[in-house]
Amino acid sequence: MLKIAKKSSAFLVVGPLAPEPGEVDPTVLLPSINIDSVTDQSTDVKTSTVTCRIPSVQAQIRQSTIEGLQFFADDLTHWLDGAFGDGSRPKPRDELKMIGSRFFGSKASSSASFSTFEDEDEEVTSATVLRVFVTEADIALHVPRADISTPSTASSTEERVLSVRASDLSAEIQSNMAGKKETAVSLLIMDADISDKTAPEPWRIFGRTTPLTLTAQNHPIVHLQFSSMTDPMTDTKETSVKAVVSSFTFYVTADIAWIEDLKAFVKTPEGVFEDVVPSEVTRISVVVYDGSVHLTPPNLPGAAVIVLGYVDVKTDLVSNSEEGVVDVSTGGLGVLLVDDVHDTVTPASSSAGQASVWKVRFRISAPADTQTAGYAELVDIGQCDAQMWRDLRGSQEVVVGRRNL
Repeated sequence: MLKIAKKSSAFLVVGPLAPEPGEVDPTVLLPSINIDSVTDQSTDVKTSTVTCRIPSVQAQIRQSTIEGLQFFADDLTHWLDGAFGDGSRPKPRDELKMIGSRFFGSKASSSASFSTFEDEDEEVTSATVLRVFVTEADIALHVPRADISTPSTASSTEERVLSVRASDLSAEIQSNMAGKKETAVSLLIMDADISDKTAPEPWRIFGRTTPLTLTAQNHPIVHLQFSSMTDPMTDTKETSVKAVVSSFTFYVTADIAWIEDLKAFVKTPEGVFEDVVPSEVTRISVVVYDGSVHLTPPNLPGAAVIVLGYVDVKTDLVSNSEEGVVDVSTGGLGVLLVDDVHDTVTPASSSAGQASVWKVRFRISAPADTQTAGYAELVDIGQCDAQMWRDLRGSQEVVVGRRNL
């Protein structure tokens, strides 16, 4: 009989965090878990709170790890549906819901909601809050290349290593708060940096434009909010997704193949999460505060910077709708250029806006310690509101209207 060797390896390490050299406080941060439960006497709702504090997270993630975790989550959901259902036989696969539907308001079967049809109208008497705080995270994504012949560097390999570093992360999951069948997820990241470490000279993809400073108010670089609610009367599901990104720079170079590689890397395997119940209404909002896009041409020494003072994009995805509408509001847009990037400097820590950080400092009255990159301003747009309408009935016609400029 042929024996197949099974191999397991760790991909995630959670541990303590030692102080940096020279820090006044020599205390070593240790992981901790705190569980608390409180019952509101007025509403008789019991709220269970789990708080996890993790000083350091390190991970090496490959595509096999991503696929394995998705299969594990899908299998776990099916097992829970059979083990903790209504006491009858385990449900067939096509009647089960995915893990996201379980926690985010599925029109689910009795097992997915842990109730029977007779008690659907009963008030929710328990709520759950899960909070996770991470001081530092260092994650390496080993992304397979779709085309290893891409001449990005002389040492092109079969894998692209993307380094994701983040600090001061906080995540919170709230379920059935205020007696509502609603789940809310929030993720806040104060600082983050993404870079491609494959080349001999790593290049930055995304990160904070200027370092964090103690002399000014620092906004989170990423703030994600997700909520899903099911109306008990109509059994309809509404989902809301909001992303706020601020104080960042996104670097675009001639090598953009990493985008397609990353899409293939996180793609859901066939046969996983196929039983999700879609929302009747999905509200999406993306807000950008004080962001920049740095563009480097492949054969010129210069560069361009697109400054995004404020951008707000909103749309509602309605099930079986005949049209789609996207509203866009912008303010403080600008384009800056430089002939040679070697003539520029790295912007220093500053509380000024992105445009002030990038462009040439002409005014003598500016603070002497304000170091700017040295780009010349080419375009400045004060405010612009637009709306895009798309016909979803078959013609796929797209109409863009401008309200003011």
